[in-house]
Formats: sequence, C-alpha cells, structure tokens
Amino acid sequence: MSATNSSTPSQQSPAVRTPRETPGSGMNLWGWLAVVLFVTSGVAMTAMLILKWINGGGEVWPWFTRYAFFAFPAAFLCLVLALVQTLLQRRRH
Repeated sequence: MSATNSSTPSQQSPAVRTPRETPGSGMNLWGWLAVVLFVTSGVAMTAMLILKWINGGGEVWPWFTRYAFFAFPAAFLCLVLALVQTLLQRRRH
C-alpha cells in the first residue's frame, strides 16, 4: 500500500485546507460591492468638487451628485450585509 494521504478535504486538518475551503475566509459578494460603491462614489464626489472649482461654482453634471448621493449609503448597507452574512456563516460552522 502507498503511504499517501487519501483523505477528503473535509477530513484534513485546518492547516492543510486551501483558503477557499476555510469557512469565513476572503470577502463575499456584498463586501466587494461595498468596496466598489465606496470607491466610485468617492471618485464621483472628488470629480464633482474639482469641476465645481474649475467652473467657478457653476453647474456640474447632475449625475455626479445623484450617484454619490445614493452610492455612498448603498455601500454602507452592503457593508452591513457582508458583516451579517459572515456572522451567519461562522455560526453555521
């Protein structure tokens, strides 16, 4: 017989598992969505402020303001959902 370890991933010790098999590792979809919304809303707010400064306080494209107004709170909600989902996953394991 060979001396190789033929155990399944669920029977391996936690140190041998790959990151994908470890519960609660990495960011979930809500976490990534929160990061994307935070970054893009920050870029939109920065661009809006720069354009206002360049235009001397004139009108800026309204979608910069609207996107930042809705994306920033949506990113916060996605962050809360990511935390809740992670807590629920850890409770199951």
